[in-house]
Amino acid sequence: MYPPLMKLKLLLCLLTWLLLHDQPQPDRAILPRSATRSTNDVPTHALGLVGWANFDNFNPAGDGIRDDSEKLVKALAYCQTHRLGLFINPTKKYFLKTPIDYAFAGTVAIRSSRTGQPAVFYLPDNEQFPLQLSAKAGSLETTLTKAITTGDQALTLTATTDLKPGDLLHIQTKTAWPIETDTRKGEFNVVQSLTQNQVTLKYPCQDDYSLSDSVLVTHYRPAMVYAKELEFRVRKTDDRPVIGLTVLYTQHSQLDRLRIKDAQYASLMLYGCYDTKVTDCVVEGANEEGAGYGIGTVGGWRYSVLHNTSHGCRKLCDFSGDSDRGPTRHSEAIANKAYGQGKTNLGNDLFQVQSFCVATHGGADGILIERNIAYNCQTGFQLRGRNIILNANQILGESLYPISLAGGQNHTVTNNIYQALLQNAAKNQAPDYPNYPKGVIGLSENLLHSGHIIIRNNQFDFVRNYGIYGNDVRQHCTISDNRFIFNTFGKAEPKPQIVYFEQLTSPLSDLQIQHNTWQMASANLAMPRVQVILRRDSTYSEGPLIDWVSSEIQGLQATHVLTMTTGKNNSPQAVDMDNLVINKQGKTITLAGELSFTLNRAAQPFINGMPAPIPAEDYFFDFQNQASGSTYKGQVEGKTGQICLGAQASTFGSSFLGGTPFVTRLSLNYTTR
Repeated sequence: MYPPLMKLKLLLCLLTWLLLHDQPQPDRAILPRSATRSTNDVPTHALGLVGWANFDNFNPAGDGIRDDSEKLVKALAYCQTHRLGLFINPTKKYFLKTPIDYAFAGTVAIRSSRTGQPAVFYLPDNEQFPLQLSAKAGSLETTLTKAITTGDQALTLTATTDLKPGDLLHIQTKTAWPIETDTRKGEFNVVQSLTQNQVTLKYPCQDDYSLSDSVLVTHYRPAMVYAKELEFRVRKTDDRPVIGLTVLYTQHSQLDRLRIKDAQYASLMLYGCYDTKVTDCVVEGANEEGAGYGIGTVGGWRYSVLHNTSHGCRKLCDFSGDSDRGPTRHSEAIANKAYGQGKTNLGNDLFQVQSFCVATHGGADGILIERNIAYNCQTGFQLRGRNIILNANQILGESLYPISLAGGQNHTVTNNIYQALLQNAAKNQAPDYPNYPKGVIGLSENLLHSGHIIIRNNQFDFVRNYGIYGNDVRQHCTISDNRFIFNTFGKAEPKPQIVYFEQLTSPLSDLQIQHNTWQMASANLAMPRVQVILRRDSTYSEGPLIDWVSSEIQGLQATHVLTMTTGKNNSPQAVDMDNLVINKQGKTITLAGELSFTLNRAAQPFINGMPAPIPAEDYFFDFQNQASGSTYKGQVEGKTGQICLGAQASTFGSSFLGGTPFVTRLSLNYTTR
């Protein structure tokens, strides 16, 4: 038994503890490291934190109705002051009615207090940016005193006051980036050291900047966002574009296991960030007509978008740039999954409007897109910008354009697979064949006129018309070791082609089309002898369509590469080279197949466009008139490659009669340059 005085003291202590415990006490929310939960997260000390605070201790309403924006800002400010992360109670719902634009230095760490159970925030749709987290800007605005050359790591600035090692340096100009006009030249880098007005950067510069480029150099303090197991839901009261979460100018941020719903403009937008990871997130309903980014990057360096999933978004991920932040550089999208079905904010079918798994805009540079899966996306992958690698991805189900090279230069497309999954159609329900590809890789006329495209070792199990279709292609192309299965469904062409390039306005050089294979899925499709068709634009002047010295090609239809002439003011009446095929491998060139022609009047015909033999000596060959069986002599001219056909035995210099159809089979094989 306690004496009466001792009992009174114990009772008073208990009452005091109860009273204090029932009041909001942010200081008591601090958890020492020993008390933080054991997870697979980044260690607290690696985030620059000493512990965590609980959002409940700041008395939010937590009912999903009353506005908790002010409480969240206060909690973030408190955590910044005390180097704490913020735990969010997942059993409550928080409404952020007032837009938050929170600028900070250091770390903002927000996560659910229970592993595996996301904490939920509601966002209104009356503002495009309801929740922004951004690095604090430094005060320096300066320019260059010396031009920058690509690869430089040292800059000489007019001033460096307020600039510090570790700051994120932003170089921006008014000069258009040369890839596409919607982006200005510019980049982000990290300050490694300072010596007076000279700055050493962490990485080499990616572009040239002259003193006449109107260069502006600014900076941001080191800041990181760490967010895990949070859910953001946009409440629809009208039809306005909303971004679920916006992160600006941070370094080493990690966004893990977020779920963002119905933010039509974009679920997650990252502006000018450096070294950012977005992992295991789910984005839904980012489907605004004209936008609809699930995860979007605008300028910055080294984004890793890994293992995320999108449902009903126009794009799972888009790498881009703009006039304020320059291109997005050296980033990756790996092992993500996009489900393209859904409706836009205007109620239109997302498949018809256009849905993507991963897209790169003109402001993208050095992006790796690998091991992603696109389910029922109208366009599986769209490539613009420069130096984009699309490797080992899958496009499954319905798709009008599995792979689209829509602009830019120097793209590499390797080891990708398209599977139509026709066997998955519901019983007694025919597939909607117009939603399946007529061609599986498209090359747009908007591609730059310089650069190199590599398309190698891809496989496609449903093709109706063309394997690869190009419009006014001018870049060097390597197309090899691809496999296609052609079908007759959905108004397919009876004679499909592996490669079809039309509207060509200049000669093709370094064209490598080799070792592609195909099969026919339908018995009523004829196995094509012709694999490649090149068709010149109607305004294209007479001349070669292909640079034979730099090119190797198999199965090229001769019709639009070769021309027949008969001398001055005497063009042929009719010429058919559709079944005449050219092959060039190494230095060996062949011309084989059927040729028919009819001349207006008696003349000697010449075929132009073949390369010259080596050594530069005339090459002779025999050919027959299929009607009579008579054998005649032809010649490939040693200096020009012009083919001369003779109508008399043992000569290549005689004339054919006018008005008489002539049909022959040619078979030439000689060595060229």
